[in-house]
Amino acid sequence: ARVRERLAANKGTHFRGVELRGDGFAIDAATRSALIASDPRNSEVITPYLNGTEVNHNVSFDPQLWVINFSARTLDEAATYPLCLEIVERTVKPLRDAITKQIHEPSFWKFWDKREHQFRSISDHAAIIIKARDSTAWAFVRIAHEFVIGSKVVIFKFEDWRHFAMLQSSLHYSWCLEFGSSRGQAMTYNPTLDLETFPFPEISRIESSIPERYHELRAQVMRNRSQGLTHLYKDLHLPACKDPEIESLREHHAGLDAAVAHAYGWDDCVLSHGFHETAQGLRFTICDRARREIISRLLTLNHERYAEEVEAGLHDKKSGKKKPAKGRRAGKSGEASTKSPLFQRKATVAARPSRVSSVPMWEVVTRWDRARSVTLGTIQPAEVQALENAGYDGAPLIDGEQPIAFAATPLLREVATNGVPLTADTPGLWAKTISPEP
Repeated sequence: ARVRERLAANKGTHFRGVELRGDGFAIDAATRSALIASDPRNSEVITPYLNGTEVNHNVSFDPQLWVINFSARTLDEAATYPLCLEIVERTVKPLRDAITKQIHEPSFWKFWDKREHQFRSISDHAAIIIKARDSTAWAFVRIAHEFVIGSKVVIFKFEDWRHFAMLQSSLHYSWCLEFGSSRGQAMTYNPTLDLETFPFPEISRIESSIPERYHELRAQVMRNRSQGLTHLYKDLHLPACKDPEIESLREHHAGLDAAVAHAYGWDDCVLSHGFHETAQGLRFTICDRARREIISRLLTLNHERYAEEVEAGLHDKKSGKKKPAKGRRAGKSGEASTKSPLFQRKATVAARPSRVSSVPMWEVVTRWDRARSVTLGTIQPAEVQALENAGYDGAPLIDGEQPIAFAATPLLREVATNGVPLTADTPGLWAKTISPEP
């Protein structure tokens, strides 16, 4: 079975960064300098800021962006920094005033979602591990804990090098690429599905100096080549790039993967690093045979760990299990099972003709209201429930507050462009982009 189970042991190991909800909070270095020159006290409410774009492109991770951060200050307290408050009042308040539903933060001078309890849980960390949620590069970064981190960045509650190695490894990459969401060369990292299902190795068996050297070398190469992570990894995956620094980084990457495989006790698995075709295109990674073997072993380990947690009472007491995680692929060959009685009764699952024939496939959306009543493309809510009850693995999950984007498939292309209904005679899984109800 290729269904992944979410593991209780991995819950609470990650969170998203701060949602500003107002671009006016963010300022560049020149504006920061001018504000501090006008009144040195303004430095008290200006904090380094790191968003997803900065993670992907910042060469040295020295602060390039800043945010006006009044934190928990009242409006009267914020008014003692008049120049900063004027910027926020002029650029953020009109946007906030226009929002009339689902108010997360009524005070326009404060961040929309501050994740205060999450940041308190890592307040004693000298460093944190982060990753841009959307990126063409498979790159995790360990940085000093001094930034306001944006919502397009995933923050991990680990600060040690061993966990960095696990995350950065081709083993974790293969797991996420197999089941996760991608569009072209871009890949969306969804920790609820990608990390909470991922069975960790025996972390203590990883030699911490290996990932530390990898991280230090990568940082040095970035500075030497004046490249952020996106462009650095583009060169790393380019066979024609023979730069000695890039070659060295490839060697260190292979060494990191070997260290993580050893922590699983899988020294028998020959990884055969090289340039191999993947769903993201040509990549310097483990060979396809090793990738398939690793996925098989990780799935087995996921099921074993989950069974142990069920036995220990860590999951739903009534049924003994939670809803399994679903991803881009669910069946062995990417097809839904036709053994279910559901697929023997065409009338039960036949969908209405598509009403989105003129909409590009990537704009076909699933919408849901606050009660989570959903419509999947041309399939109606009752039919969705029937599909799920029958074990259909094509429907996506909703990750808490955050929608999950899925890559489009040929079947969805047919539905979107030609009005082809989804019936029992079309068993292929279809994927879609999820969007909140406006």
